Amino acid sequence: MQFTTKKAKKEYIKGILNSYGIHEEVSQEHFDFLLSLLDFHPRAEEKIGSGVVTITVEANDRNTKYKQFVLHRTDGSHTEFSYIKCVDGEVPFSRLFAAACRTAIDPQIQEFRALHTAQENNGTHVDHHITSFKRIVDDFYHNNPIPPDNVVILGFGDNETSKYFADKELEKRFADYHRSRATLKLIPAQENLRKKRD
Repeated sequence: MQFTTKKAKKEYIKGILNSYGIHEEVSQEHFDFLLSLLDFHPRAEEKIGSGVVTITVEANDRNTKYKQFVLHRTDGSHTEFSYIKCVDGEVPFSRLFAAACRTAIDPQIQEFRALHTAQENNGTHVDHHITSFKRIVDDFYHNNPIPPDNVVILGFGDNETSKYFADKELEKRFADYHRSRATLKLIPAQENLRKKRD
């Protein structure tokens, strides 16, 4: 099957994902397609492991409103895989660094939520006001230039969805820097999702 753009390919795969219910096994046709797609994953060999026998659709580990593909191996183990990574390829260091920074501030986000429980409901997200999260990450890295080879980012194991720094001191330094720079606010979830697409 040929696709003229990456976007078209992603939309096709997203259609497959959404055509199944939770815990449902994909058809043989879709299994063959997804298995060939998996060869393009940056960690294909690790994901395939002992061999893939089935692929199911499951609720996303981080947000159960969304779905994900899960590989079931011959040895009885299983793991999710991102079709986005299969299409886009290797994730650049800057994005992995930002993802680890976001994990580092998760306690601050939860703390902010706890302080605003009267306003919070399922339709709100915590967002950065005045100074964006990206700007805070960029400024931190600019002020603390660290060679990528010296930064170990973990979170690539089976069923791990969050990236985090192996160096807890680095994690704490960013968390402290973020606390000194960030102004947080609650916004409607849909507004936050629109911002991420823009």
